[in-house]
Amino acid sequence: MPAIAFIGNGAVVYVTIRSKTLRSPCNLLIALVSLSDMVVVCAEPIATIFHNIVRSETVPRSICTYLELPSMFAACTSPMFLLATTIDRRLCIMTFYDAMIASYSKYYLVAQILPGCIFAIAVEVIALKDLNAEKQVMCSLESTMMGTPSIMYVKTILIVCLLIVLCNASFLLFLRKLRMSSGVSKSVHRSVFVICMTVVLGYFCAVFIFSLREALNLDVDLLNWSIFTGLFCNLAYCFNFFVYYINSKEYRAIFDDLLGIGHMKALLCRRKRIGDQQVATLQNARPNNHVTHGI
Repeated sequence: MPAIAFIGNGAVVYVTIRSKTLRSPCNLLIALVSLSDMVVVCAEPIATIFHNIVRSETVPRSICTYLELPSMFAACTSPMFLLATTIDRRLCIMTFYDAMIASYSKYYLVAQILPGCIFAIAVEVIALKDLNAEKQVMCSLESTMMGTPSIMYVKTILIVCLLIVLCNASFLLFLRKLRMSSGVSKSVHRSVFVICMTVVLGYFCAVFIFSLREALNLDVDLLNWSIFTGLFCNLAYCFNFFVYYINSKEYRAIFDDLLGIGHMKALLCRRKRIGDQQVATLQNARPNNHVTHGI
């Protein structure tokens, strides 16, 4: 699962860097979401490699925290950047949006990105402040955020998810009234909406299952339960590439061009066409053989 999420989100980041057409604030925010997701899914391989190097099931929490700081930062910025993308899609239907982007695009992007970075830095500062160097843990992203950082993170992400839902609901109310100039814009809107709902569903499922443990007083280790609930979030990270490729005509065309998918599709179509022609030729030749044999 981490490999699929890393490669898929890496493809989104790569085409955004390469393509000159993906320079709108929405496209750049989408790339930042994918970049954050790439760093988040690296948490598990990093922890696994470190455990294999030290050959121990537990490691000092301080070392684990320092190793997982990039993934912790990305785990905080990813939903915040997704909220920024949703807000951008909501603002784009306003009359002042085009003029604002034309005049203040850099300031606009900074204003969208800064809250996520501030939140991530705050969580990391609290995690480092509460650090217990002597405590031994099984290294993972979840173990570095246990305690106050985890409570702060969960509460903030729940608020962010609710804001994402409200922004998308508000957008849907105006969607039928919009007169977009092309189907490309509509497809990008659909892709962002599907991604948002997938991620929100993943976070809500994780929080629901986590709350279920508390309500039923299940005798399950808190760290193991946190890792289990994190699977729902990781599953959402895997969908990004496929959602954009299926729903967005703009991204699909760029993926086909820059990733060589278009050449592969053309090759498969050519082989299929040749195969169909060969089958048709054989079917046409069979009656002639029967006629010749009868004569």
